[in-house]
Amino acid sequence: SIGSQDSEAAQTILLEPNDLRPMQIDIQQLYIGQQNYGSWRCKLTGGKNVALAHDIQARHAGLNIRSEVDDGLLWAYNQQGQLTTALNIHLGSQQLQDFLASIDQEQRKIPLRAKQFEADVTLAWPGPPERIALTKLSGSIDFAVDDGKFYKVSESATGFLKLLGLFNFDSLLRRMQLDFSDIYKEGLSFDQMKGELVFDRQRVEFVDVPIEVRSPSSKFVLGGAVDFLQSTIDAELVATMPVANNLPWIAALAGGLPVAAGTFIVTRVLGDQFDQLSSAVYTVDGKLDDPQVKFQRLFDNKNSKVEKAKR
Repeated sequence: SIGSQDSEAAQTILLEPNDLRPMQIDIQQLYIGQQNYGSWRCKLTGGKNVALAHDIQARHAGLNIRSEVDDGLLWAYNQQGQLTTALNIHLGSQQLQDFLASIDQEQRKIPLRAKQFEADVTLAWPGPPERIALTKLSGSIDFAVDDGKFYKVSESATGFLKLLGLFNFDSLLRRMQLDFSDIYKEGLSFDQMKGELVFDRQRVEFVDVPIEVRSPSSKFVLGGAVDFLQSTIDAELVATMPVANNLPWIAALAGGLPVAAGTFIVTRVLGDQFDQLSSAVYTVDGKLDDPQVKFQRLFDNKNSKVEKAKR
């Protein structure tokens, strides 16, 4: 409404572009209240109605944050007199679990722990930097996470932690109502997870580059979209496991295929068709923190959400 827009416009802006002067910032330890946010270095330049924090070099709880020499965090007034913010940074860590633990100390909300992490972040939103919100973002995050594990969490995430709800593969597997005890006992371990999240205001899509999780014995591909305003998900999950080790799994899905099939012959004859033969497709929809996972089809490694985006 107009009233709410006026109220938002009346809010104090923490850093007005026109109030800033060129400077080099070097903070050894940044504290906000009692919370330590690590070390930060950057250059601040700008002009009329525009400010740019660039050449960013920062470290917080094992997470490295950097930008190009001439890029980073830009906030400026556009031709309509509206303040907008753009962020272009690279994130990396060899100790991602330390950073995740710093924002979820009791490990109740974040379903992921991992060591190595890389991400390229290109985002924009209306308003000043401090008014970043999931429901206002545009842009993308391209990421890769190595050597990790998904855990069962006991509390629903809020705010930006909702984004991590996309990676709750432990919960998705449990909802398949099959016995995956050979894959995980206390959480699902993985070698790598990668993908690209594309933001469009309240919605994030992962179809052009879906979220892919690989482990020594399995592969999972999640493609679809999430509406953060409604906290809902509309996606498909393709689960792939080797035929030789998972005939009981295939038999259960197919409604009683003979388990005593000639495993050696099957593996030799089919070769590269393993992925298709040993894959099952599930729909994942409903509330993000309580999705419905339903079996759709067997012997198919195509995600219809991803295939539709390619057309």
